[in-house]
Amino acid sequence: MRAPRMIFRRRDAPRPSTDGAFLRAADGALSTTAARIMSGASRLAVIVARAGDETLCCGALIHAAARGGARVDVICLTQGEETMRARHDETADALACLAPDATLHWIGEPEKTLPARGRHFDMLARRLQPLIAPEATVLLPWPGEPCVDLARGHALGRAAMAADRAALCYLAEARFLPKAQVPHGLRLLTAPPASIAAKRRAMSQHSGRCGELAASGRTPPAMLEHFLQHPELYLPG
Repeated sequence: MRAPRMIFRRRDAPRPSTDGAFLRAADGALSTTAARIMSGASRLAVIVARAGDETLCCGALIHAAARGGARVDVICLTQGEETMRARHDETADALACLAPDATLHWIGEPEKTLPARGRHFDMLARRLQPLIAPEATVLLPWPGEPCVDLARGHALGRAAMAADRAALCYLAEARFLPKAQVPHGLRLLTAPPASIAAKRRAMSQHSGRCGELAASGRTPPAMLEHFLQHPELYLPG
């Protein structure tokens, strides 16, 4: 017998600490599960522009996919020059909480310098190609993110894949945009409690990154807590 389609509405989830166009749209979004997202794929490739986004935006999915037997690759595009080793170690420790057998690929471009086009863009796309397994479910930043590195990270990921290959986008800062054109197909991840708990442990490993975000004023502590209180959001990409 087919399972009934489930609607995941905001009133059924812990109330988020902030609001935005995507979060309002989530009131009527369909729920999904890690098994549905993976659709039997044996690998998961997560492309992030900044260390920590894999945990904040995709940590519950990473954990659930790994528990289901998928091999996980996290590809981090940028690094801060003064915090390279610390962020690398934090990310490795966070992944150990989510998927102990995950592979972390560190591209190492300086923050806020990802190219939008040209020879450097093409070179980076070629570097990414062998890191994205043909059989992998691929997660990319959403192209409408206000952070330039995130938007360009999406473009690089798409350039590294065949034009007709499917991917999913995760939402980072864009989820808090007060106004945005929300694309069709928004999904909320229904994650098991064990995956939420693993995500919280992983986030605790990113103390340096979370401290930087809070100090910047763009991502206050309440907003960071939101990523644990509200389901992860995914869009066709």
